[in-house]
Amino acid sequence: MSLIFAQWNPEYYTGNKKVDEEHRQLFEIVNELHDAMKKGHGKDVLQQTLDKLIKYTIQHFTDEEMFMLSKRYPRYQEHKKIHQELTQKVKELRNKFIAGNVNINIELLHFLNQWLAHHIKGEDFKLFKYIREQEELKSKSLIN
Repeated sequence: MSLIFAQWNPEYYTGNKKVDEEHRQLFEIVNELHDAMKKGHGKDVLQQTLDKLIKYTIQHFTDEEMFMLSKRYPRYQEHKKIHQELTQKVKELRNKFIAGNVNINIELLHFLNQWLAHHIKGEDFKLFKYIREQEELKSKSLIN
């Protein structure tokens, strides 16, 4: 039975179906990593799950960045930089884990869970607020 560590909840909805599904999947992978850690799985299983998280995160960030570019989001560079910083940090943690210099522990999982929730409710909400405002402006200009 899977343990729920990183809980997806409706307060994370952005209103974009694809982005919301990708966010849900990221929470699920964090839970997989938590399950593997709690069940005492070996380094190989933990590394595979961590690699899966990194790969999916990079794909999600790429999708989100393409979406931002398509909408001409003015904070694109800033948002992309935040993505790059997390990707770099997680890759560094992975390399330290492989070298035996860091363990997958509850603090690391808590960091990932908190970062994900904070990023969605912060940066991603700013993005989708901007998009909704732009759509409202367009619809108002079409009416007038």
